[in-house]
Amino acid sequence: MTDCTLVDRVPDLDDYLAFRAGAGWDAIDERAARVGLARSLYSVCAYADGQLIGFGRVVGDGGCHFLIVDVIVRPDMQRQGIGSKIMGAIMAYVAAHARKGTMISLMAARGVAPFYEQFGFRARSQARPGMCIVWEG
Repeated sequence: MTDCTLVDRVPDLDDYLAFRAGAGWDAIDERAARVGLARSLYSVCAYADGQLIGFGRVVGDGGCHFLIVDVIVRPDMQRQGIGSKIMGAIMAYVAAHARKGTMISLMAARGVAPFYEQFGFRARSQARPGMCIVWEG
């Protein structure tokens, strides 16, 4: 497991956009990213040797719904326990703020469901599927 330091903070806009691109995620409008980062309920960044190596955020209404987003680790640092540390910090935040009946959700990339399952997440049944739309407007 790589030694890293977690800091409760939002990543810089440039780092955020670069990490998304480096992970092969869809591009996002810079203004939308700036607004979204500023409205995070919680954000944690992982550093090793003073360099940002990963981060994750929680967004939502702070009561009924928490959505875990942007859990990302630099590709050359993956599979070293950093994502688990980030998720551990996120789940500690959720545990301190969620109440009985609060919906905690996320959208996982293909092939990473087992990673999130270790934190208690499960795919929704087809009887109650999750849905989304990526705005092209």
